Amino acid sequence: MTRFLLGLILGVILSFIVFYFVFEVHHDKWFKCKEREITKFRDLFNLSCKWISLMLDGGSVSKNVRELNYNNVCIYGMQVLGRLVWRDLESSGINVVCGMDRDANILFSDKQILLPGDKLEDVGVIIVTAVASYDEIKSSLELYYSVPIISLKSFVS
Repeated sequence: MTRFLLGLILGVILSFIVFYFVFEVHHDKWFKCKEREITKFRDLFNLSCKWISLMLDGGSVSKNVRELNYNNVCIYGMQVLGRLVWRDLESSGINVVCGMDRDANILFSDKQILLPGDKLEDVGVIIVTAVASYDEIKSSLELYYSVPIISLKSFVS
């Protein structure tokens, strides 16, 4: 009985030590990942609110794009926000030449979606809809393209 009790106590102590070690090693990475996700969704929510406010005031992303004389556009970030921007621009007669996304190979779309670095023709501006990662995306795209790379935030504010 004492052997069993000693084994049980030792097992519990070892379990706590292993749990503590695993938690100490990985908790910073886990919390940073969650913090990035929270920031991403907060930025998306704030941008969506500004976009709705712009529309309620009679404006639109397409009007702001047109005012800057961008007639041929590429949209970077082809998730929900990117597809909505595409619809807004197309419905106002602005030519959306293509979309672009780092996951272009796995996205399903009837539109042309390129990978970053693919050849772009006849594009006046790249609008980045992934606003939480705008700075990194802009730096990366500037290596390949010489057209203005502008955050969607600029067209909504």
